[in-house]
Amino acid sequence: MATLKPEDVPGHMAEPQMTQLEAWVRRLRVDGPVVEVGCYKGRSASQFGVVCQELGRHLICVDPWIDGSKPFGEQSGYEVFNDFLDNMDACGLERGKDFTVHRLPSVDAVAKVKSAALIFIDGNHERGNPLKDFQAWLPKVASGGMIAAHDCRSVFEDVWSAWHNFVIPHKRTVEAGIVQSMGFARIQDMSMDLMIDVGCGGRGSRYEGFTGLDIWPASGVTRNRSRYILRDVVKDGLPFGDNSVDFAVCQHMLEHIPRVDGLKVVKSICRVLKPGAKLVASIPDLRLAAEKYLAGDEEWWDQRYEPSENPIWKGPTLADKFMDNLVGMGEYGHQYGYDYESISHLCREAGFSETGQLPDNSRYHTRRNLSAVVEATK
Repeated sequence: MATLKPEDVPGHMAEPQMTQLEAWVRRLRVDGPVVEVGCYKGRSASQFGVVCQELGRHLICVDPWIDGSKPFGEQSGYEVFNDFLDNMDACGLERGKDFTVHRLPSVDAVAKVKSAALIFIDGNHERGNPLKDFQAWLPKVASGGMIAAHDCRSVFEDVWSAWHNFVIPHKRTVEAGIVQSMGFARIQDMSMDLMIDVGCGGRGSRYEGFTGLDIWPASGVTRNRSRYILRDVVKDGLPFGDNSVDFAVCQHMLEHIPRVDGLKVVKSICRVLKPGAKLVASIPDLRLAAEKYLAGDEEWWDQRYEPSENPIWKGPTLADKFMDNLVGMGEYGHQYGYDYESISHLCREAGFSETGQLPDNSRYHTRRNLSAVVEATK
């Protein structure tokens, strides 16, 4: 019988974070245990344990509990380990039945675990240990499962760097983000070329098998179950190694940022593409818009994405609609205009060796009646 609640166990996990841990476990749709690396006195472990007990999952707790470890303070590892066991027992959790303990350093315990539905890393935050933990444990996540990490904040430099430079760009990561200062990534086995959709929007890439990146949090289930990475590509660049990407699209994104930022993004795309790989970039065609404005083409300026929707461009006159197309489109609207010549020049300036027209039969044409599209080759 429980005499203690997880939120009353000493530790450094805030209650909203505890709630998030519970939510992650309840959302799991694959079999396997939950693993916590770095347990201290059992605050988060007991939260995991109580939910796992209810759902019929097993919990695996990994911690060396050695003398002098942070955040033990004056207590010995032996004393903290006993506090951990007492707290788990007080929360109604039985060792062996509800949870297993591996009193080992993180990387040494990996061999004890065959596979897991969720692995939560909260081990040593310093001296390269977070990267070692992620490298060791991510392969143990079952396809469809999750890996997560505590203290995924810039103040913990090693955690932050390892998360953004290893977990997010990992070939098995299909969705990643940060909530309550905790990183989370959905893991899926993938066996295909690495193709990216830069600025895909919150629903993910429209193209099956692509990795989408956008600054907006994913809105529900991504299209085609595509990989999705929450990323400010202007500020942080692309989280992939040099010459590692097979193909890229960047569709109706560059017009939403100043040209100087657009050049940064296209340079980042060029960096990660393999030699000979291609980028398809599309933007609203400024030259076409100018021609339609000067021609007074009311029908063209009344276009809609869907027949039931309002016109794309708003305003009482064609001049207002022209300006809405150029620098309008709402709070996060257009900030720069391109035509085919200028977007091609931007790509060459960014380092692409060749630019040309996208073939008419390409599936990567979008909004044909208003776009300029360039195919750039590295």
